[in-house]
Amino acid sequence: MFGYLRRHQGFTIALCLFFLILFFGFFFPEFRVGLFYYKTDYSTFGFDLIPDLFIEFPGFVGDPFVGNFDQWGTRLIFESPSEYLLLGTDDYGRDVFSQLAHATQNSLLIGITTSIIVITMAIAIGSIAAYKGGIIDEFLMLITNIVIVFPVYPVLLILAASIRPQDRDLTLIAIILSVTTWPWVARAIRSQVMTLRERDFVNLARVSGMSDLRIAAAEVLPNMFAYLGLLLAIVTGGAIVAEAGISMLGLGPPSPPYITLGSMLYWVVQNESIRSDMYWLYYPPGILLTAFLVILYILHSNLDEIFNPRLKRH
Repeated sequence: MFGYLRRHQGFTIALCLFFLILFFGFFFPEFRVGLFYYKTDYSTFGFDLIPDLFIEFPGFVGDPFVGNFDQWGTRLIFESPSEYLLLGTDDYGRDVFSQLAHATQNSLLIGITTSIIVITMAIAIGSIAAYKGGIIDEFLMLITNIVIVFPVYPVLLILAASIRPQDRDLTLIAIILSVTTWPWVARAIRSQVMTLRERDFVNLARVSGMSDLRIAAAEVLPNMFAYLGLLLAIVTGGAIVAEAGISMLGLGPPSPPYITLGSMLYWVVQNESIRSDMYWLYYPPGILLTAFLVILYILHSNLDEIFNPRLKRH
């Protein structure tokens, strides 16, 4: 494994960036919060904002919905990035860096929750269909084929729009995304199980009197861990993109109390930040979203090469 990492530097860099994004999303919002108050410095030709007071609160890096004010109580709206406000502020004076940290955390939570739900459903449906065969297989695949032909985004928009905004929390959004994602994963797992069930070790377990459930848990699934890891990466990335898509249309989790990469882009569109050239509002979520998807693609391609002997380079 370490030899592979040395030979494939692109994969190694992608892996490091992947863990860096996870750290930024899951651990960075748990650091201390700083709330800056500003005063005006008249020592230069212009009026420069310098920190006057720094108040610490336990728990978070910063509340993404709390604005920054100067010493006269005026909101610091649309402040460009500086050494004190790393990514500037938005139209309410809220710290964009703090928003990005919390948005990354929530988007990752939606992606991971969706992938767990999808993989669980797909394992149950795909494994039963492949291992039992016959009318059970035909019935489960009929349901799968019916759901898989539904247009994804129209279904997502209809489901999201049918729920009141205050009820659309992160878990519910993950469930909505799972509804349109599980069919192709179930078909993929079914194909893998159909291949594994004909192997000699499975036939030996069957002859030894092991139950179907025990064979699936002890013999089939352990040989699919690598493949399930690939599916987990694909579903996570797809769910993050899908959430960003519906959130940009205003059908994602309500903001506040939630903020995601998609909702950040939604407010960019609503405030016409691109036309106003407020780059600090749309570059961070856009770059982070694109980078995460590229990283997942690189990891998926290389992990497939590691665990699939037919794809290994000689």
